[in-house]
Amino acid sequence: MGSNLTILAQSIDGQPEESEASSMKASRDFLRTYGDSMNEKWYLLPNGILAEYSEKAVHIRVVYNKRGNWEYTLKQYSEKEMSRNVRAKVKSVYYDYTIYWVKEVLQPEGRFYFVGIEDSTEWKTLLITEDDMNVIAVIRKDSELPTQKAGRELTTLFKSKL
Repeated sequence: MGSNLTILAQSIDGQPEESEASSMKASRDFLRTYGDSMNEKWYLLPNGILAEYSEKAVHIRVVYNKRGNWEYTLKQYSEKEMSRNVRAKVKSVYYDYTIYWVKEVLQPEGRFYFVGIEDSTEWKTLLITEDDMNVIAVIRKDSELPTQKAGRELTTLFKSKL
């Protein structure tokens, strides 16, 4: 894992800069936090390093800054993998909605969740913290998305020219 990480963590111009040291620091932190044999893949980002792997039905991304310090972890999964507490918080208010995706974000400052829910008329995205739950986006199912409207207008334009 270390040599592969070092190769992927070189700068775009090929100069190692501080990438080798930071990649080793990130690698040690990942090993200490998540263990070995995760079959993770490492990627160089413009501002850091990304380790990515899946564990059962959970897709996990761990992001480190340029110095190899952990920044945040993003976990993506379905309702089935949700914690009981978070699921209960959502269902206590949105009992008629279906939970169709969850993104859990863990940062040094704490943990929060983005949760996608839907019913027969709309999709909602919730932001859930330890103390609060807010709707941050709503899309009505009967509303036309901008790309759909543009596509319909182009089709009409082309048909009128023929």
